[in-house]
Amino acid sequence: MAAGTLVGALALGGCGSPAPSGGTSTTSSDAAPTSTASTGGPVTLRLIAADYGGTGAASTKHYWSTVIGQFEHDHPGIGVDVQLIPWSQIDSQVSVMVKNNQVPDLLLSDSYASLASSGQLLRAQDVLSGTVRGDLNSTLRQAGSISGVQYGIPFGARPHLLVYNKDLFRKAGIESAPATWGELKDAAEKLKRSGTDTPYGMALATGTTAGSAQSGALAEATQWMLGSGASLTDGDGQLALGGSRESGALAWVQKNLVTGGLTGSQNPSGVNEEALESRFLAGKVGMMSADPSLVRRLTAASTGKGAALQYATAQMPGRTGAQTSALTTSDWMVAFKKNGNQDAVKQFLDFLYAPEQQAAFTDAGEGLLPTTGQGRDTVTAERGGDLTPWLDALRGSVTAYPEGATGWSDVESVLQNGTGKALTAAVGGGNGPAAVVERLRAAIAAAKQSETDT
Repeated sequence: MAAGTLVGALALGGCGSPAPSGGTSTTSSDAAPTSTASTGGPVTLRLIAADYGGTGAASTKHYWSTVIGQFEHDHPGIGVDVQLIPWSQIDSQVSVMVKNNQVPDLLLSDSYASLASSGQLLRAQDVLSGTVRGDLNSTLRQAGSISGVQYGIPFGARPHLLVYNKDLFRKAGIESAPATWGELKDAAEKLKRSGTDTPYGMALATGTTAGSAQSGALAEATQWMLGSGASLTDGDGQLALGGSRESGALAWVQKNLVTGGLTGSQNPSGVNEEALESRFLAGKVGMMSADPSLVRRLTAASTGKGAALQYATAQMPGRTGAQTSALTTSDWMVAFKKNGNQDAVKQFLDFLYAPEQQAAFTDAGEGLLPTTGQGRDTVTAERGGDLTPWLDALRGSVTAYPEGATGWSDVESVLQNGTGKALTAAVGGGNGPAAVVERLRAAIAAAKQSETDT
């Protein structure tokens, strides 16, 4: 039997296998990961994954310990060493590994396109069975593709929905969730009049907090642009942002919500996702966009503390009606060519994407949902509950970031780093929504020109 190692976190002693020998561990999740190889089998895969945190059985460390222990028990010729790296460090550390040609067999992080474009990755069809690939959410599967070839395998889905505090709505005399922007503004005004500190919450901060990169501004801006009728890509899969719908959407938010005093007593450009969720849990936020990770915090906050916060969900409002497609993000599993362990990688990934393993990650990955249909149905049957609205969203139409489109990484940066400043700038000023959209156009044009030149 191959002995696996959870490198830089804890020694692996998962279910179904004995504790490994020959590995090292550290108790600090922020410590620089060390390199430890398994010696118990003819093939040892090296997996680098982002650490989602958590404690005890509901932690990333416990998940990988259990999964790898079970896999090694069933596949005695293959060992797996997993190295967990905090979100705030994974991009920089992987960049160094790539530069030094010390890539792992597998990587789980939030991007894949640059690695695929440089020719370092195996195609998904080479490392994942057709049955599993066919069971992946079709939109996320397409988002993992470049020029029709899939390289990124989605892992951990995050559909975004409107979440609102039912008690605050009741107090404000609001009978149902808003479906249009006008209705959202009316509801926010009623919430403000009834004393709600933050009628509509937005997390527009940049940088990193508690080891996690902030992506709230990107998701917030994208949802408002989609609600205006804009599309992220055209019929050829090329980025289609930078028009009047996008600038009009952000200008509406700036004028009607931010400048109108409906986004709370704190400047949203200084609020990160964790802080906004904490304010929602404290009953200070009337409504906001949220992914299923909120459910985990709601559950933890209500345990042993009396009545739980009463909330409900709805599709995000649009300019003329509720949005019919939920913005859904995921992380990406990719396989590198360099080490030549394609067959072992395929066996591990087919095991990892089995329904029971996908469902188990929901408990360990901040409540993130399976990206396969069977995994989603397993979670629904076993623990649905408060996750049901987000699980249902995955059954319907979803919209994913076009990770493989030329220029997306630049667009992502513009929206994440510029939205907060733009929406909190003076109305009509030079740093407002129009400036952000102009930077989008410039970023897309520059990326396309660079691709043409090469």
